[in-house]
Amino acid sequence: MKNVLLLLLGAILIAILSYFCFIDKADTIKDDLVSKAKITYDEKQMSFVNANLKGEGFELTNTLTLTGNAPSEELKQEASKIALGIEGIQEVDNQLKVVKVAAIPVVVPTVIEAVVAPPKKEPKLEVTIPSPYTLTATKDNQNKVILDGYTPNEKSHNEVINLANTLFGSTNVTDNLKEIKGAPDKFTLNTKLGLNKLNDVDYGELKISDTNFNFRGYVSKADKKETILATLKSKLSSNYSGKFDIKTPKIIAKPVPEPKVVAKPTPTPKVAAISCQNEFKNLLSKDKIHFETANAEIKQISYKLLDSLYNISKKCPKAIISIEGHTDSIGTKVNNQALSEKRAKAVKDYFIKKGMDAKKLIAIGHGETKPIGDNFVKDGRAKNRRIEFIIKGVK
Repeated sequence: MKNVLLLLLGAILIAILSYFCFIDKADTIKDDLVSKAKITYDEKQMSFVNANLKGEGFELTNTLTLTGNAPSEELKQEASKIALGIEGIQEVDNQLKVVKVAAIPVVVPTVIEAVVAPPKKEPKLEVTIPSPYTLTATKDNQNKVILDGYTPNEKSHNEVINLANTLFGSTNVTDNLKEIKGAPDKFTLNTKLGLNKLNDVDYGELKISDTNFNFRGYVSKADKKETILATLKSKLSSNYSGKFDIKTPKIIAKPVPEPKVVAKPTPTPKVAAISCQNEFKNLLSKDKIHFETANAEIKQISYKLLDSLYNISKKCPKAIISIEGHTDSIGTKVNNQALSEKRAKAVKDYFIKKGMDAKKLIAIGHGETKPIGDNFVKDGRAKNRRIEFIIKGVK
């Protein structure tokens, strides 16, 4: 009996010691993850993020809670991505509030005497409303649809996505829409009209910007084009202005003999290279090569631009062309470097399939190391995601 009591007391003592060891270890793990998160956000210049781990003791989880005021919706989403990239964090509870802080005026003294500065005004907090208020829906020839932009509320969001899933199939729909107030009147109604007509074309794009309704697409039957146009013109809300561009197959005319043209003197390789470089720069300043999100698959809407770039390259057949890829700073440097290299190689492979000598092409990726825009704003990041054509030997 005495031995049984001693064994029972020993087991209770071991359980108590294990509990306190776990609590101490849990607190150490929590402090380590929270410290790691703070250092990461400081490095990203996102000191507005307050990070803490959910739970205490036995309730400790691997979910990181984010609180504070984010200057924009993009930075709020970026904060979640950063948290998921921290080793040990598996889930994020993003409670950041999106606010825009008004600048505090600075009073500059105009005399040498001491001037008493006026009391500081508390900054006003404003909800950022997008301008213009846009929504785009792009459909390729595989019936895949990507939705980007804004919807005014959850009800509108659900109506748009449910309709898209019904028309194109839920596995073919990519939903990148955000719910933000400020949409013009009848925005959802006209969005649904555009999606219905997008289902009638082989491929195309719907873009609504404030009250401007732009629809373009391609259909293989000319009579179907007139039906689509008639529906769009009759059902588009009166407070919206519409612009419609629907293409059909071109009728092949009988070949007409081309007039004889006296051949012009062939320019020297140096002059041809300079001319090609200028044409590359001019063409890419007006348009850019588009890829699928986070991968190197070239979107079909960029094929026409690539064909124009290829035709320019044929004018300087002796030149070595460097195709150079760049990304924004979203994600890790390693992933961005790899993505820029893959996208540059994808363009190179496109040129090779068109007939370009592979020895005349170089594919290089610079990742996020050579930005031309501000990575903290959406427009700046868009500028940084680009492909450049550089002819070797031409400055």
